[in-house]
Amino acid sequence: MPLKRAVESFEAIIRIIRLCSAVCGADVVDPDYRVNPLTVFVLVAINLYLVCTGYTIYVDIYIERDWTKVLQTLCLLGSAVQGYCKLLNAILGKENLRFLVHELHQIYEEYDKKDADYRCYLGKSIDGVSKSIKLILAIYVASVIGIISVVPIYRLFFHENIFVMQFLLPGIDPETEFGYIVMNCMHCTCIILGAFGNFAADTYFFTYVSHIPLLTNILKCKIRDLNEELEEPDMRNTNKYSILFKDILRWHQKYM
Repeated sequence: MPLKRAVESFEAIIRIIRLCSAVCGADVVDPDYRVNPLTVFVLVAINLYLVCTGYTIYVDIYIERDWTKVLQTLCLLGSAVQGYCKLLNAILGKENLRFLVHELHQIYEEYDKKDADYRCYLGKSIDGVSKSIKLILAIYVASVIGIISVVPIYRLFFHENIFVMQFLLPGIDPETEFGYIVMNCMHCTCIILGAFGNFAADTYFFTYVSHIPLLTNILKCKIRDLNEELEEPDMRNTNKYSILFKDILRWHQKYM
């Protein structure tokens, strides 16, 4: 079985990230991406969460007069705002994200064809990205399962209804069985969409940042190539040295 090329591994990573971002209607790496109904649904869901959170705080303070519940209501607000900012930044900055993905793909495509040292550094970079994504995925999966599973477990053992999140829906009575199910379904939808969106955003970020050492390592290989040429006994091919040296300068100017 032939070994998988580094560029193919990179493409597989980008496909996984794009799949997760597409769940939230934000596959911005797609050149033909446009704001679609799924994007609108996610944006509306986030805004409804913010409105419902405000409504819940009103109920806590002015109706139930229990200030302690306000902290419970606000506990997930930071994650929602963070996810909202990530989504808007992805949509508004889609050209930058496409440029970075294209640039990294070009690097893998070009240097995967060179000698073993280049391929070794490409392989190490892919391994680092893969490990980061697996770690992030494990954290998100454990978090989502933990947050959602508490509700049925608590009901099973303590015979008490609790909610996945702490915001109320106007017009829905949380004390009824119907209201309990509707609210928890809404809460689970928010948690799952938020997990997909934040996972995609975080993996994009770590994918870009983790390639910084690769840029340095490729520069090392280029300098090594120049040194090997300069060690040749025949020093008449100055044009070749000039090309290698200019390539090093261009790389340094572009990425360093």
